[in-house]
Amino acid sequence: MSLPGWTMNAVAQLAAVLLCGAVMSVCGCREVVVACAADGTCPDGTACMEGVCKTTTGGPDVAKPDVHLDTADSGAACSSSPVGGPTPRSAAAGGVAGDKLVMVGGDGATSTPCEHVAASHGGVWELTWCKGWASAGGVVPSARVHAASASRVAGDMVALFGGRHRSAAGANWLVHGDLWSYQEATGKWQLLAVSGPPGRASGALAVSKDGDIYLQGGDAGNVDGLPMALADTWRWSAADEKWKRLILSGGPGARYGHAMAITRQDRYLLVVGGTGSLPSTPLADVWRLDLEANTWQQLPGGGGPSGRIGAGLLAIPGDPRLLFFGGRDASIGARNDLWVLDVLSGSWELAIAGDLGANGGGITPAVTADNPCAPPAGYMTIDSDVPPPRSHFVWGYQPHEMQLWLSSGRGSCGPLRDAWTLHLPSVTWRPHEGNTAGWSCARRGGTCASLCTDG
Repeated sequence: MSLPGWTMNAVAQLAAVLLCGAVMSVCGCREVVVACAADGTCPDGTACMEGVCKTTTGGPDVAKPDVHLDTADSGAACSSSPVGGPTPRSAAAGGVAGDKLVMVGGDGATSTPCEHVAASHGGVWELTWCKGWASAGGVVPSARVHAASASRVAGDMVALFGGRHRSAAGANWLVHGDLWSYQEATGKWQLLAVSGPPGRASGALAVSKDGDIYLQGGDAGNVDGLPMALADTWRWSAADEKWKRLILSGGPGARYGHAMAITRQDRYLLVVGGTGSLPSTPLADVWRLDLEANTWQQLPGGGGPSGRIGAGLLAIPGDPRLLFFGGRDASIGARNDLWVLDVLSGSWELAIAGDLGANGGGITPAVTADNPCAPPAGYMTIDSDVPPPRSHFVWGYQPHEMQLWLSSGRGSCGPLRDAWTLHLPSVTWRPHEGNTAGWSCARRGGTCASLCTDG
């Protein structure tokens, strides 16, 4: 979409939706953030810098606020490297509610890039930029990996379904079928249901504005290497507090590891990628469920991201399009590109390319001995301004700060524990801690000790 009087590419478009009339808090000061006009002009007292009008009359620079310098209620400066917190992990569940990112469980196995999972973590963690990590007490979901989770677009609720757990490597999995929610208003987790859809891991979840929760697909298998992909779609009614299976024709078919989001005034449910085959071949298809007509439609989806497993799809308030990030494909592996999906036409636009392989292309050299933690020269072109590539991460959108939060996941060289925000008005990624576990040698320097091993 475009706004009258502006000419914008994908990056500028997704910023402009949030810039028009938006008010943002930066270090205690509040100013209106305005995009430059097409001819580069700005209102009096401001100048166009990097596409955004910045104050030139003594006011603060509000175009690219450094969130490291945001202030807490006490007025103390935030820490850019919060200490403590969870160990590096992937396949955790969670999202954004209010001023914090919440994270449940996860997998800390270091045998990446292999997908072997040793066991599953317990505990729930919360990250607040000005306070760092804190362990959540009270009633919380039990230990698990690959639970389906999503934040409500208003940024005030996180929902979680299922996942699986085992106490030791090699044992069969216990597959969960419970439904939980975390509410900003109470700061607590609540168990909503223990029965309904069959238990599963790696399903996809989305939350409507009214608090209805949608579940699609997943893996019901409880033995390593033997997935049982599901194709069903369910809705939890917040009003009735009950699950109901949606009887639909056609659709994306059985799959797991896919991304899903709800958008266009809760009219459409979008499903992207995942896999339903053995070996796990990442899919690149796009499906749209019309929730009024109860019909699935496959969208063209051409020219977009490669097939992905463990990617993220996210709705932004006021924008009819969706953001798609990361995941693991069949060529490079973990990715860190950012795309914009038009939910009506199914067309894609690349917002941030991220790391590229083989001299700037999309395919890495097919060399069996290559170590992704220490690739040979020319193997990858790294974009140091974006988070390291990853799949199976936790993310969400914080509306009142106009930023997307990202943490954890499985990187090229192991599980991750870093934390980032994407400030949408300036389309700028910003790191919030210096934990480099799981980063490749080229990103963190030094030698890499983590190699893929069987077991």
